[in-house]
Amino acid sequence: PKAKARNNQTLPSAADWIRAPYVYQNISNERLLVMEFVPSIKVTNKAKLEAANVTAADQIDLADALARAYLRQFCCNLFFSTDPHPGNVGVEIAPNGKPRLVLYDFGQAATLTQNQADGILQIIEAIIDMNV
Repeated sequence: PKAKARNNQTLPSAADWIRAPYVYQNISNERLLVMEFVPSIKVTNKAKLEAANVTAADQIDLADALARAYLRQFCCNLFFSTDPHPGNVGVEIAPNGKPRLVLYDFGQAATLTQNQADGILQIIEAIIDMNV
């Protein structure tokens, strides 16, 4: 099934390096978010990640993917999860055998104006340029 936003618009697929479970709109409401069950490994469980053959290089790629996911949420989508704790981030071994992020629970989310998103990007660019 394709993911749907509150306004019933189909959400675009983010990328093959990330997954957000399908939201069952017909049984969700303002107080209850019902999502597809997507088994994954808790992002902080190093032993299980190693047992699943997630290498140190894969873990670096996953960290980069998480940063990229939030940058896209902030700067492209202007909509982001406000609850990014380890319980809401998992690692799934995709059908191609590569690990990918699973972002759970967009029940707490916020929107940004374009001006706010531009400000976030300027701060990040200043950090990268060591100009803060």
